[in-house]
Amino acid sequence: MVKMKNGTKSTICVYCGKTATRMNKWKQPVCSEHVIKGEKKRDCPECGATMVLRKGKFGYFWGCSAFPNCDKTLSIQQELDLDKDKKE
Repeated sequence: MVKMKNGTKSTICVYCGKTATRMNKWKQPVCSEHVIKGEKKRDCPECGATMVLRKGKFGYFWGCSAFPNCDKTLSIQQELDLDKDKKE
């Protein structure tokens, strides 16, 4: 992983999956195309609660806000794949 300008390690954009080059004002990793886009929100596929973007030792991931009652997590790529499947 490569360090970004703000000191975080590189990850993928929460909107498109390209390499993230910066963080938006909601502290979500984004590419230069999506830096001005609004906050990305996601509902938990298990319980329906809002998911929040968290940073772990392996990078960013979506975690259910109802934790510990619901421990569903999704990598950014898994979340993008679910969005893609939903559109098809």
